[in-house]
Amino acid sequence: MVVGPLVLPLGRRGRTVGGRRAPRPWALPLAGTVLLAALGFCAAGCGRRAPAPSLVLLISVDTLRADRLGAYGCRLGLSPRLDALAAESLVFEAAYAPSSFTMPSVSTLLTGRYPEQNGVHGNKSLLPLGIPTLASLLKERGFRTGAVVSNWVLRQTPQTEGSTVDRGFDHYDDRFPEQEANRQIPERLAPDTTAAGLAMLDRLRGEGEAQKTFLWVHYQDPHGPYTPPEGYRERYLAAESERPWPRTELPRAQPEDAPPGVPEFEQRGLASLPSYQALDGRSDPAFYAAGYDGEVRWTDEELARLLDGIAQRGLLDDAVIVFVADHGEAMGEADYWFAHGEYLSDPLVRVPLFLRLPGHSSERRTDVVALADVAPTLLALFGIEPPAEMLGRDLLAPAPPGGGLAYLATSGGAIRSRRGLVRDGWKYLVTDLGGGRVAEELYRLGDERTNLVGSEPERRQLLQKGLMVTMERVQTDVVGRPRALSEADMELMRKLGYVGED
Repeated sequence: MVVGPLVLPLGRRGRTVGGRRAPRPWALPLAGTVLLAALGFCAAGCGRRAPAPSLVLLISVDTLRADRLGAYGCRLGLSPRLDALAAESLVFEAAYAPSSFTMPSVSTLLTGRYPEQNGVHGNKSLLPLGIPTLASLLKERGFRTGAVVSNWVLRQTPQTEGSTVDRGFDHYDDRFPEQEANRQIPERLAPDTTAAGLAMLDRLRGEGEAQKTFLWVHYQDPHGPYTPPEGYRERYLAAESERPWPRTELPRAQPEDAPPGVPEFEQRGLASLPSYQALDGRSDPAFYAAGYDGEVRWTDEELARLLDGIAQRGLLDDAVIVFVADHGEAMGEADYWFAHGEYLSDPLVRVPLFLRLPGHSSERRTDVVALADVAPTLLALFGIEPPAEMLGRDLLAPAPPGGGLAYLATSGGAIRSRRGLVRDGWKYLVTDLGGGRVAEELYRLGDERTNLVGSEPERRQLLQKGLMVTMERVQTDVVGRPRALSEADMELMRKLGYVGED
C-alpha cells in the first residue's frame, strides 16, 4: 500500500562537546514512555542468576536461514548436530536480526545496541570508540576473552581508527587463508574455523588457572558463492529440483541493466542471479539452492567437531552456549535471488537462536526476541548490570507487557531505505519511495503473503507509533561519530568487486 508523506522523527539532537555529540537523557511525554514500556524496552532487572559455568560459548553462522534447520521445520536433514543442541536449549522461534548485513547485525549482537545507536550503517562502518561490548564487559569481570572470525568484514582495524567488533577480546584470530570463488575476497573455511576455535579455547584456558572464559566463533560458509565440498551439493539437488520455483532459469543482470543511481546492479540479485554467485554456467535455481544446503550441512558437521572438542576437554556440560545467525538469505521470495540486504522479509532477518544453559530444561519460546537481547541476557546471567544504552532485554527475566520487540532497518547498502518493527505476533514495515512517499506493509508473523495494512487500522496505528518511538530512541542514544573505513580499504573493496554492502 502506497501512502503520502509519513513523518518519522529524526531524533533529538544533543549538544556537542569537543566535536562529539554529547549523550543526553532521553525524555518522552508520558504517553511515549508508557508506549515504550509496552513495546518491551526495559532494563534487565529482577531475579539475577549466579551460575557456576566457567565457559560462555557464542557461535554465529553467516547467512543462515532459520528455516534450513530441522529445529525450525526443515526436513532435508541439514543440521543433525544443531538440532540435537536445540533439543537441550531454549529455542526462540521468533528471533530477528536488525539488518541483513553482517557488520550491523554483529555489532548489535555484541553490544546490545541497534546499528543506528552504534553508528554502524553497513559493512564499511566501524564501531565508534567508547562503546562497550559484551567482551569488554565480561573482561572487566575477570573473563579471558577470545574470538575466531571467518568473514573479512569482521577483521581487525587499527584502534586509532575505531574498530570492527574486536574490542574487549584478549585474542582475536582473523586469519583468512582462503579466497572466495569469483570475487577472491579473503575468508576462512569451516574446518579451519573449527581448528582455530579449539586452539583459541586451549590458549585462553592455559593462560590462567580456573579462568572464566568467553569464546566467540563465527563461521562464514553458507555465504555465497556456494561452494561446499564435492558431493554435498549433489545430496540435495534432486529435492531442490522438485520445488515449484517461481523461475526455472535465472537471467544474469548486466551493468547496463542498472536503473539510474543503482551501482553494481548485476550483483544485487533483483530478478536475476547475482554475478558473484554464478558457477559453472548454471542458471537453474535448484543448483544454487542445493549448494546452499550443502554448505549448511558441512557447517553443521564442523560445529559437531567444535562441540565434540569442547566435550573432550571436559567443558561442554557446564558451558553456556548461544547459537545464532547474523542474517538469512533470499531464495526467490519477491523475485529476489541468492542475496541479502535489500529487504526486511523473514528469509532475510528471521534467524535461528538457541540458548543452552546448564541445568535448564529445553523449551520453545514464541515471544519476539532480537539479537540486541543476547548481550544483556548473558551479562545478567553473571550478575552484571547492562549499560543503560543497551536496549535489549534479559531473556531470562519476566517478559515485559506485550512481550518483546525487534527493530529492523536495511542500513546503508540497500537501494531503498526500509524500517520495521516486530511485536506481539505482527510485523510492520515502511519503505521510503522518495518524493515524500512511503509504502507500508503489515503482516501476521509467519505469513508475508497478505498485506493487512488496509484491513487492520488499529494494529497499523499502534505499530506505526511504536516504530516512531523506537526510531527516536535508537537515533538519540548514539555516542561518538560513525567512522568510515580507510580509503585504502575502500579502494581494495572496489577492486575486489565487493558489493556495496554484503
